[in-house]
Parts: sequence; C-alpha cells; structure tokens
Amino acid sequence: MSYGGDEDRRSFLLTTNWVFFSISLFLVTLRLVSRRMLEKNKWQIDDGLIILAIFVILLKTIWMTVNVSLGYGRHLTDLLAEDPVKTMKWARSSYGINAFAFWTFTLPKLPVVALLVRLFEVRNQHLGKILWTLLTILIIWNTLMTIVTFVQCTPVEKNWHPMTPGTCWNPKIYLNLGYFSGAYSATLDFIFALYPILQVSKLQMETSRKIIIAASFSLGIPAGVVTLYKLTTIETLINQNDPTFATVPLDTWNCVECIALITAATIPMTRPIMSLVGRHFKEVVSRISGWSSTGSRDNTKTSKGSSTMDSGARMNQFSQRNGYRMQKSHDDILLQESRLDNV
Repeated sequence: MSYGGDEDRRSFLLTTNWVFFSISLFLVTLRLVSRRMLEKNKWQIDDGLIILAIFVILLKTIWMTVNVSLGYGRHLTDLLAEDPVKTMKWARSSYGINAFAFWTFTLPKLPVVALLVRLFEVRNQHLGKILWTLLTILIIWNTLMTIVTFVQCTPVEKNWHPMTPGTCWNPKIYLNLGYFSGAYSATLDFIFALYPILQVSKLQMETSRKIIIAASFSLGIPAGVVTLYKLTTIETLINQNDPTFATVPLDTWNCVECIALITAATIPMTRPIMSLVGRHFKEVVSRISGWSSTGSRDNTKTSKGSSTMDSGARMNQFSQRNGYRMQKSHDDILLQESRLDNV
C-alpha cells in the first residue's frame, strides 16, 4: 500500500483523517438520535462518553491538519531544504500529536465498557469491576506512554531536534512499550466483543434476533484486528531519518482503528432508528411495486392501505413501548432491566 504516493502524502492524510472522522460523527449522531428521539430516553453515561471520544478524535483530526500544513506527509530532506524553521515547528507539533494519539484508541473504549456494564451487570454484579479494572490498566499504561514520549530525551527539545546536546533512551524501550500498549488494546477489543455475544446466546428469543444483536456487538473484533495490524507500523516511530514521511502508515491505521472503535460503540444502540428506516424503505418499495403493476389495482390499493395501517400501528406501538419488547419471562429479565430489548 502506497499510502498516498512516494513523494507527497499530504492529500492522502487529509482525506483519510476527515473522511473517517465524518463517518464516526455520523454514527455517533445516529446513536444519540436513536436514544433521545425514538426511544424517548435520557442520555446515559455511555452516551456522554461517546461524545467525549468523538470530541477527542476531532481535536486529533484538526491537529493533524495543522501538521500537514507544516509539511507532514513530505520527505524531511525536502522540508529542511525549503524552510528549516517551519520544519522545526512541525517537529515540536508532531511529538504532541504522537502523545495525543494514544487517547484516540483509549477513550472510545470508555462508552463500550459503560454500555456493557449497563446492559449486562444485572446478571453479573462483578462485571463492572472487572471491565473497568481492565480498561483502567490501559489508561494507566497509556498515561505512562504519554509521559515517556517526552521524557525519553534530556533535554526535552532533543526529542524533535536530534542535534541538540543531550542524551536519549534506547529507542527500542519506547518501541516495546508501544507494542504492549497495542497488543493489550487489541485484547480488550476482543474481550469487549466476545463477552456480550456469549451473554446474548443465553437469552430466550428468536434465533434470527440473537444473530442480529450478537453481530452488532461483534464489531469490536474488527477493531482488534486493525489494532494488531497497526503493530506492524509502530516501528516507524523510531525512524529519525524521515519521520515526516515514514510515520504516515501508522497515522492511517490510527484513523482506521478510531472508526472501528466508534462503530463498535454505536451500532448496538442504533437498531431502533435502523428499523424505522428499514420499514419506510419497505413501504416505498411496496408502493413502487404497486404503481408498476397493471393487474389487480384494487388488490394493490387494499394491500397498500393494510400495509400503511399496519405500519402506523407498529410505529404507535414503537413510541409507546420505547422499542421492541419481548413477552415477560423469568429468564429474560435482562431484556427488561437493561433495555437490551431496544437493541
């Protein structure tokens, strides 16, 4: 993969960062609209955390845009030949965004954990402590990584200005810390995806609906796969010869990982609005089919009227019940207590 070319990757960087952010923002908006307008529910803590996550991703995208304007995405030798002062500004900014990038794949996990605890803690009272502890370890580790990003060289300026007199740690130390951060992050993605699938499989409901709900929670698996692949690009962090160009693949996969995490955190709670859109789409298709038919027009009109009445009844039932509800069952108390019946 060329990541935008062999000479200038700036357009590629801007496109990938803003396109992926726009998709993430769209998904978050769907989730919030689904919960507030369709389910008539107040936003929960996981909704607030997803807003925090998308805000952090926005800051990172804006920061990356500034870096690109300073020359990120071009070869360092070309930048130094054109404007050494501007290049040094980029070098300082690049270290800031490298540290900030750790939080773009950490914070999106917060709403995932909050959602899982809210949905499934009714069956496992220790679930919240376990999941939050696992995530806290990642937060502590990435806090350490953020600090190490700056303190690995003395004075700090030597990090982005190698000619400055001073000393630095062996770069492999920072690299190995980054490998652990990525590997542990991927492990959490797999855990957060597989646990709800196992829980949903125990519920008493139609198999088809089990599959749909389980599939919506399984989107954390692609996020874990992306994180594992991203590990193959981490070594570019210690590339001192051409850091303005060599680290583009790492940033690209950071973007992909962000949208994968946002997708995993939003899709499970967008089923109401997806169902609403699906019903309207079916009605439109049904009407188009009716208009194109030259046969039994009376039957078509009757069918349309019946379909509209059924749809109206379903919509009324939807708004009154705040989503899909199963018949009361002792084994399915999870559905009623946690509102998983709206997923």
